[in-house]
Parts: sequence; C-alpha cells; structure tokens
Amino acid sequence: MLADEPGVGKTNQLLLAAQGRTLVLSPAALSDVWDEEIELWHPDAEITWGSYSSVCKRVPTGEVSKTGNPIYNVVAAPREDLARRWDTIICDEAHYLKARGTVWTKVVSTKLKSDRIYLATGTPLPNWAHEIFMFLRLIHPGDKRFTNYWNWVYEYFRTWKPPWGGTKITGLQRGFTWEQAAQEWGLADRWLRRTFDEVLPDLPPMTSQTIELDMVPKQMSVYRRLEEDWFAVLQETGTEVVSWNDGGKYQKLLQCSTGLSTLDLDETGSCKLDVVRELMAERTHPTIMFCAYKNTAEALGRLLVSMKRSVGVVSSAYSMNDRQATIRGFKEGKYDVLVGTVGTLSEGVTLTRADCCIFVERSPRPFVNSQARRRVRRFGQDRPTLAIDLVTKNTVDAELVELLKAKTEDTDLAITGFQLAARRGFKP
Repeated sequence: MLADEPGVGKTNQLLLAAQGRTLVLSPAALSDVWDEEIELWHPDAEITWGSYSSVCKRVPTGEVSKTGNPIYNVVAAPREDLARRWDTIICDEAHYLKARGTVWTKVVSTKLKSDRIYLATGTPLPNWAHEIFMFLRLIHPGDKRFTNYWNWVYEYFRTWKPPWGGTKITGLQRGFTWEQAAQEWGLADRWLRRTFDEVLPDLPPMTSQTIELDMVPKQMSVYRRLEEDWFAVLQETGTEVVSWNDGGKYQKLLQCSTGLSTLDLDETGSCKLDVVRELMAERTHPTIMFCAYKNTAEALGRLLVSMKRSVGVVSSAYSMNDRQATIRGFKEGKYDVLVGTVGTLSEGVTLTRADCCIFVERSPRPFVNSQARRRVRRFGQDRPTLAIDLVTKNTVDAELVELLKAKTEDTDLAITGFQLAARRGFKP
C-alpha cells in the first residue's frame, strides 16, 4: 500500500515498480494523466488502463432506453478482456475501493487475479479510520481475519447502538493502540507513506488563511427563514426554495451560507462572492477556486467574467472531455482563473501554474479537501503558495469546518500509528 501524501509523486513509483503484464485501474477522469505518465516513465511497458466504473462485465438485458440505446446490467465479474491473470495490478486513488458494496470493489477484491497488487492513495482513510478494512482484505487475499467486516469491527473496535438504529463505531478497543493494530493486521510491512516535507523538503511553503464572514442582510433573511421552515422565497426573482427532507434543508442552508446566487443564479446577495471580488481585484497571478456546488461554480464564473478575468469553469454540469479541455487550457495559459467543484478538481491533476487556491466551499469529506490543496503545492511548484478558506460565521458552513477537523483528527491518529509500526518494522 503506497500511501504517500498527495503531490509526492506516486504515479512514477508505481510504473517503475510494475512488472510484466500490468493492469492499471483509476477513476475515469484520470485517463489523460495515465496516458501522459506511461509515455514519460514506462513507454515500453505492457500496460492496460481501465477505469473502476468500466472494469465490470455488462450483460445486455435485451431492452433499450428512450434514446434507443441498449440497456445493460452491471454484474460482479470482470470484463472478458480483463479476465486473465495479471503480473501486476495497480489501483490508483485506491480509496475508490473503500466501499464494500460497490460492484467494482467486489470485482477487484475477489475476481481479478494477479501476482502482485499495489494500492496507491494519498488519503488511505478518507473519512474514518475503520475504512482501512477493504485495503486489508486486498493486501491479504484469502486471509480469514478480513472475510467478514462486522466480525472484524466487533473484535477491534468499540461500538454503540443508538436508539434510532444502526451501529456506530466509537474508536479502538480500550488499551489497544493504532500501532498495535497495524502489527496485528499485518500492515506494518505492507505500508509505505512518505510525507510531503520528507520527500520535497525544499519545496516553497504553503500558508493557510481563514477569512470569517458575516452574511449580508438579504442573505441572512433567507437563511433564517430556511432555518425555521422548509420553504423560502427569493424576493428578487421569486424563486421558491423548498427542502423536502432534513438532508435537503441542510444542503440549502449550506448553499445559502455562500450566497443567494447559489440558489438562483440571477439572485444577488452573497458575503462570499463579495469577498472573492475584493480578493481577485488585487490578484494578478493564476488562481484556483474550489466550491462544492455547480451553481456556485457558475456564479463564480459569471462574477469573474464581469471583472474581465479569463476564467475556465469545471463541474459535473460539463462532460468529461470538456472538463479535461478546460484544465488543459488553464495549464497552457488560456485562463488565469480556474473554478471547479472539489469533486472534479481534487484528483490526478497538477495545477502548479497557480500559486493560490481559494476554498469558497468545502466537501464534507476531508480527504477531498486535502487532495484539492495539493493540486497547487506539489512537485514542480517553485513559488510559495497560499490557501484561503472562506467561512460564514454562525451557519452550518462554520459547523461543517468543525466536523471536518474532528474527522481529520481521527484519521491522523490512525495514520500516525501505522507510520510508527512501519518504521519500527514488522513483528510477526
């Protein structure tokens, strides 16, 4: 398991370590990245690339969609051209395999065969420490300790059954440390993680800055109405903002804490967009802006265009080809600002042309935010960098920041324990 921090340079290590017929699996959006890296580091290797979403066999149902395309069922079996024994399998961004129930995880963990497998991710514990389970199963194939998830949980973790149902994992069994866990699970001799500063000690530093904001009056009025009810009307455009459940209400409150334009692009009233305008009026260097919602990305794009800035926007609203073309355009100097959702810009891209990233919004998954920051400060960056977080006070936005801190502390403790075990060596 290669768990080097994001930006250290895992791809070239994996390619140089690959032997024989090699299958590389990664998110679909990284196909261009792998093409470039293979050509650079190992052009003569016998390598087949595939995305996690395409690794599974698709069986035609005999039916067609409304557009006339055939409908397929995805089954837990590899595609026929991948159903062979490989010398090496490389799983890039391996945290895509953390969910036990996904079809591609079942295929990779039980159906694909190889002599060696490398799992690579800079965020080995995306949200909580117990997400290490699937990685343990993959690096110890056939080991009965990792056959059943809940048996493993009850043996090593404290749990709690809340009155509303389910089981909550509350930490390791008392008196048991993460270093001991790494030894117990055979992780100590199959784990390698180098920190950014260990590998690149001379890289210019990144400075972090948090700017706390008060909502503007119009924004605050809508936010308070949404807090009290499930329904609000934007006075300027007459748009109805409706929340159908608690999750929808939470999302609307998060969007409103950014600004009303995230609820309706034609609305005005945003503490965050006002600050972005001020920040960008002073900036002349290339800049990255991260947000959580595609409406926010569009609102930021409109704002920057009104400021006569050359801007590229990427989000789930655009096709993968369009997103890749926009990113290439930024890297080649076509745009001086790149705006994107953290989900579309956090993995597999090098954005060292920029020396500043501004988080207008954050993902509720801490590893996504961490990876996004590393797009700017990584190998190849020759200038000091700046990361700015915009946080709206007294809102769910500020509460999310505190939750992210708690999640990060949980995973940091586990990773530190794994590191200690690996450095002190395996003790059978």
